[in-house]
Amino acid sequence: MKYFMNVSMNSSASPAKLLALAVSEWLLVLPASVLVLAALLRLVQPREHEPARASWVIFAWARTHISHSGAGLVFIGLPGVAALILAAVLAHLIAD
Repeated sequence: MKYFMNVSMNSSASPAKLLALAVSEWLLVLPASVLVLAALLRLVQPREHEPARASWVIFAWARTHISHSGAGLVFIGLPGVAALILAAVLAHLIAD
């Protein structure tokens, strides 16, 4: 995390480092954004119409399949793992 904080404060950061920072932050907010969008669509339209119908399906699935520990894994664990994999791939590409 300290590495990314230094990158964001450094005005001469390379494009690869800035790309890694942008993608990792995007991955951190993606799962929550999907569920918030589904909740919004669910409230905007009746259940019979699309895309509200699809959001009801997403919400029904999430309610039955994601426990409290599962939510922690989805919102914290998976984006963290994806960010680590992305950082390793970028480090390998930069080293070559």
